[in-house]
Amino acid sequence: MPSATAVTAITSTLVVGESYGGLAFALNLLNLCAAMPARLLPDTLEKPAPSSRISIPIEIKIIGERDGYSLTYSSNLDHLIRSPLSFSSPNFLQGSVNNIDCERKVATGGFPDPSSALRQAYPYAAQVSAHIEKVKNARDEVVVIGGAELKLVQPSQKVIFIHSREELLSSEPLPTEFKERALATIRDIRVEVILNERVTSITPCDSSDGSQSSKLTFKDGRYITTGHVIWALSKCVATLSYLTVSSLDAANYVTVEPTLKFAKSNPNSKFHYAVGDIASWSGIRRCGGAMYMGFTGAINRTKLHRSLRVSGDVGSCYAVTYWPGDGVASGEDPMKWYFGDDLGFTKFHLGLSTFAGGEHNWL
Repeated sequence: MPSATAVTAITSTLVVGESYGGLAFALNLLNLCAAMPARLLPDTLEKPAPSSRISIPIEIKIIGERDGYSLTYSSNLDHLIRSPLSFSSPNFLQGSVNNIDCERKVATGGFPDPSSALRQAYPYAAQVSAHIEKVKNARDEVVVIGGAELKLVQPSQKVIFIHSREELLSSEPLPTEFKERALATIRDIRVEVILNERVTSITPCDSSDGSQSSKLTFKDGRYITTGHVIWALSKCVATLSYLTVSSLDAANYVTVEPTLKFAKSNPNSKFHYAVGDIASWSGIRRCGGAMYMGFTGAINRTKLHRSLRVSGDVGSCYAVTYWPGDGVASGEDPMKWYFGDDLGFTKFHLGLSTFAGGEHNWL
C-alpha cells in the first residue's frame, strides 16, 4: 500500500475562484493530502519524507461565477467522473460568494481560500464572437488603444497600437531597456506604434466603399480613419466584497504574510490563505505567479493539516484464543498467529485456517 490514512475527520476546504491560482491551490492540495508529490514540485526539490506519507481525508469545493473551466474540460472529465478512477473531490460549483465570516468559518465549516482573481471590465464570452467578426471584416486597419496582442491572431490585418505614455509598459516595474526591447519586438511583427498620444474622440464615418469606419481625433488635432477600434484600457478590480474591510489593504487586495496566510489581525488567520491576483503582493500579476502562489499555499496548508492531525497510531493489539488441547491463550503473540496484520485474510485464502476434514475454522 503506498500510504496509510490518518484517523481524523474529513477537512472541508472552500476555494473561491477557479482561475490559475485557485486551481493550482486545489490540485496541489489534493495531491499532497493524498500523500503524492505536489503537481508543480521541481525535480531539484527534496521529496516528502516517509513520515509525511500519510494521506489526509479532505473535501475541496471550488466555486466561481464563470463556466470557462467546465466548458473547456468537462467533456473529458465526464468520462472520468463516472469511472472507479474518479476522485470525490474537488467539486465544482458555479455561483458567487456573498459573504465569508473568517471568525465563524461559516463556509461549510471549512477553510475559505480566496483566489478569485480580478474582474475584467470587457469582454465576456457572449461578446467575443461578434467582436472577432468585426476585427476580421474591418476594411481598413484596426486601431488598438492599450494593447496589441491582436496582431498575433490576425496577422493579415494591419494593426495600429496607440499608447498615451512615452514608453510601453509604463505602469509596470520594469527597466527601461526591457520596455525599449518590447517596443522593438512589436514593431518587428509589423504593428504600427503611436506613443505619447491620447485619443479625444471617435466619430463614426463611412469609408470610400461604403463600409462603416471610425475617425479618431488626437489631442493635438490630428486624426486617422480606421475600420475598427478596440479599447484595451479596462482597469482590473479585485472581487473581494465578500470579505471584511479589515482583511484588505487600501487597494482592496488581501493582506497576507509570506506564507500567504491572512494577516494576523484577522480572526482565525492561520486557517485562511489568499493566492493569485487578489493577494497584496509585489510584481506583475500573471498566471505563472498565480500558479506558484497556489503551489506554495497548498504546501503550507498541508503542513497546517498535519500539525492539527490527531495521530492515527493505535496501541498494541491483543487476542484471546481457545484451542482444544491447548486451552486459552491471550496477548500479542496469539493475535499475530491467528490474525496476522490483515484479520486472517491471507491465512484463509492460503488454506492455513482449515481443518483437515475440510471444515473452516472461522477464528
